Amino acid sequence: MGKTLEKDRIVEMFGAIIEAAKGNYSCRIGLSGNNDALDSLAMGFNMMIDDVRNSIREIEMQRNYMDNVITSMPDALFVVSPEGIIQTVNNAACTLLDYEEQNGNIQLLNRAAGEYTPGNIIGTSVYDYVSGNGHNTLQEAIEKVFRTGEPVSYEVLGAGLLGPDAALYETRLGPVVLGGKVAAATIIFSDITQHRRLEKEILEISSREQCRIGQDLHDGICQLLIGITLMSKLIEEKLDAESSSLARDVKAVTELIEQAIEQVHGLSKGLLPVPEKAEGLVTALKELARNTEEMYGVSCPFKCDGDIRVQDKTIATHLYRIVQEAVNNAIKHGNAEQVSITLAAHNNGITLAVENDGLDFPELSGTVEGLGLNIMEYRAREIGASLDVGRKSSGGTIVKCTIRKKSTE
Repeated sequence: MGKTLEKDRIVEMFGAIIEAAKGNYSCRIGLSGNNDALDSLAMGFNMMIDDVRNSIREIEMQRNYMDNVITSMPDALFVVSPEGIIQTVNNAACTLLDYEEQNGNIQLLNRAAGEYTPGNIIGTSVYDYVSGNGHNTLQEAIEKVFRTGEPVSYEVLGAGLLGPDAALYETRLGPVVLGGKVAAATIIFSDITQHRRLEKEILEISSREQCRIGQDLHDGICQLLIGITLMSKLIEEKLDAESSSLARDVKAVTELIEQAIEQVHGLSKGLLPVPEKAEGLVTALKELARNTEEMYGVSCPFKCDGDIRVQDKTIATHLYRIVQEAVNNAIKHGNAEQVSITLAAHNNGITLAVENDGLDFPELSGTVEGLGLNIMEYRAREIGASLDVGRKSSGGTIVKCTIRKKSTE
């Protein structure tokens, strides 16, 4: 009788193990109460099943949490394979794709119609939703992520998708690494239109205030100080004619006022660096190079190839500020002893280059915040120019800004 019971218990155990192997983790093995070896095995099996159930519950909770995070993201998210096949999308991605062109106008489709849902997007190619140059750019970015395992980012108007053309998107791609290999790539489209608009407004407000203050200094305080200087010289002449000992003191005051005028002129010129003429940029860069040598004791030659004229004052000012920021970074952060400024004309436009022999550009090395680089990039975008910052093979940094000829006219 005892052997039959043991056999039945062993059969029960094997049955439970088979069910667990099939994924049925609700099975349990009953205990006989004999506290024998079979009961110990049964208790161990039941504890293992409880641990598995708890682990599965935690995994499900984490999965639901991540699903909710992805679903609620305000930015459009795609997860793609090396071939560009979409594996995961979120609601924002569906909304981004829910645009169509009607009579030349981009319109949002009726979401109730469910034109695009995760169900009918997953399994399709991301390239099916990208047209024109956007297709090549995205393909190159995806291939680079899988080839190097490094993130890629760029900005594009309308995301190259069916989204509204007026929207500016930052496109960020990153690797999904499994087992030491890039198994998938994430693509995030962030609408930065409002962000860029605010950047522009802040910079424009700053520029307007600089111009206003510079003009006020030149037309107001400078003229007032010049008037005081003339009055002081008249008093000095009268006292000198009377052989008064005060004449020397008044002369000293006059000299101090003249020094103040020079300082105010310098402040005014710093706020309004580019003169109101076509060759104003060249003049301003020459003075920047000269002042840099005098103030910091470094070599800062300026070279201009050709007769370069920039008619647009806004473009000239942005170009000047880009060079000024690059020079300041080279000296203050790069410890450069040699900084050169080159302005060159070519068939398609002009190129400004600032080279130095100092340390690598701080923003590239991550040693300081990239505010200066961000502002330079914004200024370049604002005037339709391209900005490249890189390391020189011989050491140091080169900042190059290129703008097409049509923009400078």
